[in-house]
Amino acid sequence: MQLSEEKIPMESAQVILDKRKQIRKKIKNKGIKNRLFLLGVIFTIVLMSVMYFFSEASNVYKVHVVGNSYVSKDEIIAYSKIKKNSKYLFVQDFLVTQNVNKHPFIVNSYVTHERYNVINIEVVERKPFAYRVSDEIIVYTTDYKEIVVEFENELLARLPMIAGFEDEEVMKEVGKSFDEVKEHIISSIALITQYPQSYDQNMMQLLMRDGNTVFVSIFSTEVLNQYFDIISSVEGVNNCIFIEDISKNAYKSICPWDNLEENKETEEKTDENSFTNNE
Repeated sequence: MQLSEEKIPMESAQVILDKRKQIRKKIKNKGIKNRLFLLGVIFTIVLMSVMYFFSEASNVYKVHVVGNSYVSKDEIIAYSKIKKNSKYLFVQDFLVTQNVNKHPFIVNSYVTHERYNVINIEVVERKPFAYRVSDEIIVYTTDYKEIVVEFENELLARLPMIAGFEDEEVMKEVGKSFDEVKEHIISSIALITQYPQSYDQNMMQLLMRDGNTVFVSIFSTEVLNQYFDIISSVEGVNNCIFIEDISKNAYKSICPWDNLEENKETEEKTDENSFTNNE
């Protein structure tokens, strides 16, 4: 028995070419669609970025300042040059640091971007301890910087005036001696004057705002941190407190000017008695 042979129909070359063209066209169209989609995505991102940039949502929401005690927040922000409409993403930390560090009372600053468009500025300040009035008002810091300020500067109300100590090297030592004295103690002093003694040419006389007077060496100023404890055990007002240089003990004693008056009265009485006896 013979099997009949069937001829498999074959497509013509033209049909095959047409199909290949259709496939290439579909691939091309798909590529165009993909490119158009990508361009659409890019356009949308650019558009949203532009809209965000010109909206208030891109601005700095708040500048948070920490570490400041003598320099006001507003003054630090002014030096930072961060404006109300500054763009959060465009604020350069190192530029802000450079600007803030130009303030004479700032030793260093650290700037960071925080969440919710907040810029954080942490500052390290110099420590002022006194001011002198001459042709200008000069504030002295414990690291011996002389900073000229305006008369209206609110800082002056928190510092004592200083008189004497004209020698630059001695003034440096005075500044160092106040480095460990707490801020609220310095604010309690109204006037620092040089009170030279035979044993200490640089003895300090401190007129306190409460009316008391403290005599202390530049080597014993850390005892001033205990001032309010010392004064709480002293009776009366307008007392004179002496702080010993070696023992660091504080005690109340007769004020030098009262002693002079007593001596004067004694001398006057002696003169009167002498005159009477001569008669």
